[in-house]
Amino acid sequence: MRESVKRVLVFTSSFPSRANPVSGPFIEALAREEAKKFQITVLAPRCGRSPSFEERDQMKIFYFWQGVGGIELAGQPGGILPALKRNRFLLFMLPFFLLSAFFSLVRIVRQEKIDLIHVHWVLPLGWIAAFYCFLTGHKVKLLMTCHGSDLLKISGKFAGWIKRFSLAQANAVTVVSEHLRHKVDELGGKKCFVLPMGVDTSLFSPEAGRADFRNRFNLNRNVILFVGSLIELKGVRALVEAMPEVIRKEPDTSLLLVGGGELEGALRHFVCDTGLEKHVVFAGPQLHSDLPAFFAGSDIFILPSFSEGWPLVVMEALSAGIPVIVSKLPVFMDHPDREALFIPVTAGDAGEIARVLIKTLRDLKNKDSAGHMRRRSYALQELDISVIGRRYSDLIKSLLQ
Repeated sequence: MRESVKRVLVFTSSFPSRANPVSGPFIEALAREEAKKFQITVLAPRCGRSPSFEERDQMKIFYFWQGVGGIELAGQPGGILPALKRNRFLLFMLPFFLLSAFFSLVRIVRQEKIDLIHVHWVLPLGWIAAFYCFLTGHKVKLLMTCHGSDLLKISGKFAGWIKRFSLAQANAVTVVSEHLRHKVDELGGKKCFVLPMGVDTSLFSPEAGRADFRNRFNLNRNVILFVGSLIELKGVRALVEAMPEVIRKEPDTSLLLVGGGELEGALRHFVCDTGLEKHVVFAGPQLHSDLPAFFAGSDIFILPSFSEGWPLVVMEALSAGIPVIVSKLPVFMDHPDREALFIPVTAGDAGEIARVLIKTLRDLKNKDSAGHMRRRSYALQELDISVIGRRYSDLIKSLLQ
């Protein structure tokens, strides 16, 4: 064991496993960086037939049982909260999930002699960790990271009380954007720091493109990339509905949809009905390790969603240097470098999305190398995983002193 290494538990509802390798890769990347300074143990929900324990990248990873009958809350497209909204039956499974998470947390903290819990998302697991620390008299330090949906998408008096209680138990809170910091302040949170998740800029780079990328999916000259769950929250319906006008004006264009979800069937029907089969490509979920080639091989990235924290895919697109179209959300519009980094659209407005895409496609012909370098430079300086990892490690070290 490394000299005087403190023991940190990463408690999360999303983490890559053998059964679900696309769940929470950004949390795994950050945990690997933290493992350079601390002894890292991970506790996450068990998906499919993944083992209950494994060791990987100098980390111990424990998976807790999700519920009865093989029904899973975590690991679904969009995460736990969208899954609960799509299927109210899953609410009956939530108590089993929470109880399993709580007792697993108690066991692992004792077994591994944990010094600090780094929990991701204030709901639901942040509340579990906060309740544990409250019951045990805060013998273990608590760092809580809020990603967006946990603060923005759940409302009501009871939910507000849970969030305030959870944030109050944390020794420090991190959020991925300035907009979320204001939300934490409104809820009475203390010691709040803006620290985004990081991206491996050596992988997500302009040089990551592969010669066979376009042939693999039979893509046209211009490639518009969307990476995310095919659910209403991501605004993907309006994006696909914008494509007939985009193709009419820029026929040598493809929309590449990476991800899966409940809207896939309806979107495929629309594509067939409008004769866009050669222009809209459904690539399905992809391994995170394969995504650098998708970003580097595309011309434009778009995420026209209705709600976001500070999404990893946007950081990955910036790291690749390609133009980034995002909806007019506070996280993007309040960013001090928004004009240099983002092209805004209105979520759900297919007409506006089409107009912005057409203009951006035509602007590509001007070879905006300066814009490319601005986006890439910002990612290198502010979003690189090694930079973010050091900031998190410094914060954890200060909490353990």
